[in-house]
Amino acid sequence: MIYQLDSLPADLLDQYGNKIPFDLYLLPDVDELDYSQIDQVMNARWYEIRSGLHVFLFASNEEIGGLGKASIDDLNPGLVDDVLYVDRPLKRWSVEDGFYHA
Repeated sequence: MIYQLDSLPADLLDQYGNKIPFDLYLLPDVDELDYSQIDQVMNARWYEIRSGLHVFLFASNEEIGGLGKASIDDLNPGLVDDVLYVDRPLKRWSVEDGFYHA
C-alpha cells in the first residue's frame, strides 16, 4: 500500500505485523554522538521508509533518547512505498557513512 509521508496511519504495521511507533524521527548523525549514544541508537528499533528513489532510516525518538534529527512530520510530504523493520544483524554504522544497514 502507498501512503503520504506526512499522514501515515496510526495503526500501520511493519512486514512482521508489529505496530510501528508513532514518534518516528530520522536517525542522528554519528559524528554528533558519543559511544553511549551510538549504542542507544543501535539498540533502538529502526524502520526503513522508501519514498520513490529515497530511503530514510527512522526510529522512535523515545527509544533514541530524543536524539532524532527531524520527525516524520517535518519532512516534505511524499509517497511512501514501504515501511520496513530493520533487524539487528542488518544495522551498521561508521563515522564516514553514518548509520546505515546492509
